Amino acid sequence: MPLDENDRRPIESWVKINQKHRYETLTHYSAESYVKNRFSHRPDIEETFIELQNSILRADFVRYLVLLGDGGVYSDIDTMSLKPIEDWVPSAYVNNINLVVGVEYDKLDGVRWRDWTLDLQFCTWAIMSKPGHHLMKMTVDRVIARQKALAREQGTTISGIHPSFMDVLNTIGPALFTETIIEGLAYTTGTNFTWQSITGITKSRLVGDDTYVQKTNTSSGPFSGSGEG
Repeated sequence: MPLDENDRRPIESWVKINQKHRYETLTHYSAESYVKNRFSHRPDIEETFIELQNSILRADFVRYLVLLGDGGVYSDIDTMSLKPIEDWVPSAYVNNINLVVGVEYDKLDGVRWRDWTLDLQFCTWAIMSKPGHHLMKMTVDRVIARQKALAREQGTTISGIHPSFMDVLNTIGPALFTETIIEGLAYTTGTNFTWQSITGITKSRLVGDDTYVQKTNTSSGPFSGSGEG
């Protein structure tokens, strides 16, 4: 797949400071092959992904599937790595952390930005997870349910979905992901965990037994964090 300069710079940022890692780029066809092979035991996943024809919906879905199936770090191709992956989690936590998510937007005391549905939102352009994590499974299951619901709402099949920006955000994108992670953390910690539990964080923190919430260690346009942990 030919890459222009704008594509190469972010990729090189990962390779330069994360030289011990293996990288793989997913295309439309390789993503479909991956899903068929990895999730043959989950026909609901395979069928939903194959039926999705919208490229944006597919791209958003496959990131969760890769992390659920194999774990590791998922990154959008235009995302810059600002910090070595090994430094994302403090050494004291490294053996316990199974999921790392970054805050991309926090309204703090201001007014929520137009077209944003949540007051705090996790980024989906870069996520770290161990394979089979229950919150990634919860995310995938919710994506499937919401795509089916969206298809019913539009009077079509999943293959015929024509999503609006808000549909993408709320049925498969960062709003869905954020809602799922926050609800999952509330359940696993047995607390009233909400976005207000982490709003205004200036330092990364462990939530529950295995989830690390931090400012982003990556950059993807104007909503990037500083990478400071």
